[in-house]
Amino acid sequence: MKNNDNNAKNEKGLINKIFDIEGVLKRLLPEKLYVRIEPFMESALFVFWGVITTLIGLIFYHVLVLLNLFGYKYAKIIQMIFSKILSYVCNKFGVFKTTENKKHENVIEIALFIITRAAIMVLDYFLLIFFVQVLGIDRIVANYVEFPIIVAINYITGKLIVYNRKMQIFLGRLFKKSEKDNEIK
Repeated sequence: MKNNDNNAKNEKGLINKIFDIEGVLKRLLPEKLYVRIEPFMESALFVFWGVITTLIGLIFYHVLVLLNLFGYKYAKIIQMIFSKILSYVCNKFGVFKTTENKKHENVIEIALFIITRAAIMVLDYFLLIFFVQVLGIDRIVANYVEFPIIVAINYITGKLIVYNRKMQIFLGRLFKKSEKDNEIK
């Protein structure tokens, strides 16, 4: 049993080291510079890991298409699912650092991530249509115009809903109460 606990601690330590960009910057940058950028660190990490996730997703898509394993439509669906999983992991460990959650809080966190990202994907889709059909923006340009809006919404929902420990605790209590209510009836 003790060996399993040590393995779990080593795995957590390795994960934290992989995602500890903030610690690397703190060691590399002069203290005066680090103190100035520290208030923006979470936002910067969100952008950094977002770029990494996007690049890995694009490479993943291209590999699937070049290997001709799937048609491009299926490759895109697989790439989006892969990118969302990677995005969840990067945001959890690299940006919002919600590694000390209890199991039920992790389940709530994952559910909130799926719900919010699905809603944002729908918003993304209709926002693109709005920009192209209503505002008359070129379909390529419109994608770039709406991209910062979607990134900002992803960050806000991540910070205030998905990776917010108070939200997870509140929802955990809410669901526990409703389970108890069902048992009484």
